[in-house]
Amino acid sequence: MTTPADFDPLTIQLGNPTLVEANAGTGKTYSIVTLFVRLIATGVAQVDEVLVVSFTDAATAELQQRVRSRLAELRVALAQKELQGEAAAVVAECDGDLVRVQRHVDNALQAFDQASIQTIHAFCQRLLDDLAFEIGTGFDIEMLTEDHELRREVVEDFWRSATADGSGRWLGFLAKEGFVPEKLTKKFADYFTSPRTRLLSVNDVVMADIARAEQRYEAALKAFRAGWANYEGNADEQLKAGVSNASSRKAVLKRAREIGDGLKDPLKVLADKDFFARLAEHASEPVGAMARALIDSASTMEELHRSKLVHLRAELIRYGRKALRERKTELGVRHFDDLLNDLDQALQSDHADLVMGAVRQRYKVALVDEFQDTDPVQFAIFDKLFVQQKLPIFFVGDPKQSIYGFRSADVYAYLDARETVGTPQRLTTNRRSRPTIVESVNALFGRHSNAFLTEGIAFSPSKPHESDEGVPGVGLSASTWWTVAVDDKTRLSKQEYNDLVANATASEIVKLLSLDQPVDAGDIAILVRSHKQGQLLRDALAARGVACVNLGDQQVFESQEAHDVEIVLNGIVNDSNVKAVRAALSTVMLGWDAARLVQLDEDDTRWQAILDRFAALRESWARHSFGRAFQQMNEIFAVEQRLLSLRYGHRSLTNHLHLGELLQAQAASRSASPLELLDWLRQKRRYAGRDDAGKLRLETDRSLVKIQTIHYAKGLQHRFVFCPFMAVRGGYKEKEIARFHDGKTRCLDLGTDALDTHRQQAEKEELAEDIRLAYVALTRAKSYSVAAWGAVSGSEHSAVAWLLHGGEDCEHNDVATRVKSMPGSDMIAPLQQLASTDVVALPASSANSAPANADAAAGLAARQLKQPVPRARRVSSFSALVHAATDQTRDYDALSGGRDLVADAAGLSGIAAFPKGARAGRCIHSLFEHSAFDASLETLAATAATELQRHGFSTEQAPLLAKMVHDVARTPIDDRNNLRLVDISRDQRIDEMEFYFPTAGLDASALRSVLESRRWPDPIAQRIALLDFEVAHGFFHGFIDLVVEYEARFYVIDYKSNWLGAGRQAYGRDELAQEMARHDYYLQYLVYSVAVHLHLQQTVPGYDFKQHFGGVAYLFVRGMHPDNGNDLGVYLDKPGLELVAALTELLAGAAP
Repeated sequence: MTTPADFDPLTIQLGNPTLVEANAGTGKTYSIVTLFVRLIATGVAQVDEVLVVSFTDAATAELQQRVRSRLAELRVALAQKELQGEAAAVVAECDGDLVRVQRHVDNALQAFDQASIQTIHAFCQRLLDDLAFEIGTGFDIEMLTEDHELRREVVEDFWRSATADGSGRWLGFLAKEGFVPEKLTKKFADYFTSPRTRLLSVNDVVMADIARAEQRYEAALKAFRAGWANYEGNADEQLKAGVSNASSRKAVLKRAREIGDGLKDPLKVLADKDFFARLAEHASEPVGAMARALIDSASTMEELHRSKLVHLRAELIRYGRKALRERKTELGVRHFDDLLNDLDQALQSDHADLVMGAVRQRYKVALVDEFQDTDPVQFAIFDKLFVQQKLPIFFVGDPKQSIYGFRSADVYAYLDARETVGTPQRLTTNRRSRPTIVESVNALFGRHSNAFLTEGIAFSPSKPHESDEGVPGVGLSASTWWTVAVDDKTRLSKQEYNDLVANATASEIVKLLSLDQPVDAGDIAILVRSHKQGQLLRDALAARGVACVNLGDQQVFESQEAHDVEIVLNGIVNDSNVKAVRAALSTVMLGWDAARLVQLDEDDTRWQAILDRFAALRESWARHSFGRAFQQMNEIFAVEQRLLSLRYGHRSLTNHLHLGELLQAQAASRSASPLELLDWLRQKRRYAGRDDAGKLRLETDRSLVKIQTIHYAKGLQHRFVFCPFMAVRGGYKEKEIARFHDGKTRCLDLGTDALDTHRQQAEKEELAEDIRLAYVALTRAKSYSVAAWGAVSGSEHSAVAWLLHGGEDCEHNDVATRVKSMPGSDMIAPLQQLASTDVVALPASSANSAPANADAAAGLAARQLKQPVPRARRVSSFSALVHAATDQTRDYDALSGGRDLVADAAGLSGIAAFPKGARAGRCIHSLFEHSAFDASLETLAATAATELQRHGFSTEQAPLLAKMVHDVARTPIDDRNNLRLVDISRDQRIDEMEFYFPTAGLDASALRSVLESRRWPDPIAQRIALLDFEVAHGFFHGFIDLVVEYEARFYVIDYKSNWLGAGRQAYGRDELAQEMARHDYYLQYLVYSVAVHLHLQQTVPGYDFKQHFGGVAYLFVRGMHPDNGNDLGVYLDKPGLELVAALTELLAGAAP
């Protein structure tokens, strides 16, 4: 094999495809940017003729920024004629023509928005869109950021079909084996868009064979039971011939009696195979033969069941690949994975020449970054478009850093590409780390030639570049390994080890932050494998007063806050369900403890106030938007203040607000109803996925200690890096299937006879990726690297065990066995032999805390604000006056008689028998809103049935509600002109009239002084004296149930469905006055009067209040009937001009 040459982006010749392998810290991105700038500056290509591809949005954004900056820097150097380094090289390549180089750079900067620096998905999408007509991929395709819901639907369709005709025993077997939609989606749905994964399965088993096997088992079971019943009485005597030991005979008989009904399950029979074998061997006939027949039939049935299951798994994936694509085509949608597969298929079709021709015309050179994260489909695309056409393309990557197997990255695809492209060039000079760290890493990974446990991935040592300068006062060597060993025989448990190293790490960081010249906390990173490890470190740091940020690939949908938001939203959607509301209150988010909930149970009035709040939030959500309801919820329940008071308050609040943003985006993009949005959240929590939108956000921009997953840290660098968990590894957990490679081909064994062999290969490949993870972790440090290793349960399976004790001719399982039995001192000994590595015992942890200002930026402080801060403008409402809420939604059905949500129908008739509560109130209000008041009872019943169904009630009550509307519409409201709703046409009414008017602010004392100028009924006068509130300046907002015009007069009408008692006599004028006072409805209708008064002033020519304002009517619909006129159920008032004018001046007169 040809010896790889060093890669120099300023001298490399363009021509055939080139692979560049870049060791960690060798300036891979810098080299790509340099090559891009050279291509542009020398005129080889214009800015839109160089294709630069990376695999993530973040990496693409970084490349765009760095390329633009380098071009700008080059322009300055050329203008100032500072021709050194890069500037000198590109001018020399252009035969010294400085002006030509300047022109190329200027043109590139002016046209930089056209640069083709993009993710591979964006590249595929653009190419497919441009050729949509020619290759038939469709127009106006909607891109999905995640397609899990569609995958789940496909799985459910297949599952229903596969289980439609099965026997009970077969379906029971499938359920026990996890063949249910949720588990199938998690395990197999990713393979729906992985067409190049080879499936290893077994031949199909026809259901008739399974049915016959089940019948044989049932017959054998029946025969054995009958035979055993006859045999059991003298079984001890008959077993003596074969089992001489009395204790053994007793054990056999005891086991036989214990089995009992367990014989119904063939798996239990097989689990007791040894028992039945002994019985078959030593029991007299016919029991012995029956036992043999039972074992044989159970084995046959289980084998057929399992073969059918394995075949169904393969069929599911094959069906999913086809059905998912068809469903997306039908819906006109695509996911990012589909873009790659679509382009791959186009390149295998008759359209291949067309696609390749388009690429040749558009691009002169291609640069592919992070190529070690490729997969078979991605490389197939680049191979067809560039490699096979001999177009200049540079693949840049490092197979030693291929760590994204869980995202379908395939290092074997990289190795296949290397065989295709040819001998790579290399970047080996480490420009990140101190020489001591570079030499230590070289020593560890250079111990044997099979360090990476993968044929084709060899370790190439890096050359140091930086000087070996440390930080004064730091008591650490540049490359330190902590060792953990109790004695030569003892193995620590994983939990013991994790606790020890977490506390030792936290204590060491406290020392760094406590130096005379303290280390900046933001220069310290701790790398972990799992979020559980990260939380352990976070707690250890918090116990010592050290703040930190936790960075990784964790999704916000996996957080405690997502759990709480789901429960609270369920309470809002089901606001009349006391259990749902109680569950919402008990979340961390709302913070009600058991004592407060017990007190709430004893206070019906407070319970009703809580239920009203949840009902108001649901109405705001349904009528306006989730975003508005979410903001109202935060304010009503002081959620933000509550979350910030928690131990990790900033993290919790960031997650909470992030969830609100994602939910609002989903609601807006899909026009999702509350129930649909709640279901979406549940699905996202169950299958979080890995989309960037859901990734945890940084909760603060302070310079804090960083806890990062190794995957997140790839590509980053830090001055101090701690890797405390190098001794632990979970091991390969999958038992039923195996993901492995046969040569370079990705395979999935779904349960064949070779599963055990393939699982061993899968375990080996997983260990190989762990070794690559260790390489990434140990190459992040600039100045100090600290790792830990020792005698821990399971450490024999870790990457470090292989690096220290493996070798060229070793099998990984043999090494694990050897290390497991090794004394602790022998496990550690190879570390002590490594060059430039300081090996010390794990330091004892301390409880010392960091200085109070350890995470503060030295010398920085905000200037004191001296000018007054303007008051915030807010939207206020009637609710703000009486409930401290901030916005107005419809109010429904107060429960004067208690918090029972369903009226006791026994002994009640008419509308009194209709349920109480906010949900019932919403139903009644909606019915009035959507009814024609002069409609027949039949028409009203049809409308009522629709509303009852929409609000979750039985439609059997439709005639009851229709009669109520019919009676209310025909009841006189105003004796002065005999106003009735039945006389109001659609043209004379506005339902749910929304209003805003500006207000300069208001306090209770000012309002009391205006209201007390008028005589009120005693209950209302008493309430006025108790008013206490403050309304911020901004806007008043609300909804009026109904505004009608009748005989040139305008009326404000509000429906009230409050349940005051079983009979209509409970709705007399005195009772209504008390109810109006109890809920401050008088205040509500005064606000409504001001709103209508302001509106009429602007819209009615020659408006005169006394002539045109008819008054306010609150219709308590449960108490109204035409025979009683307005004596029962109607509260009518016409506030005087003086009062309304004074209120208008008070509320809106001085508004901005």
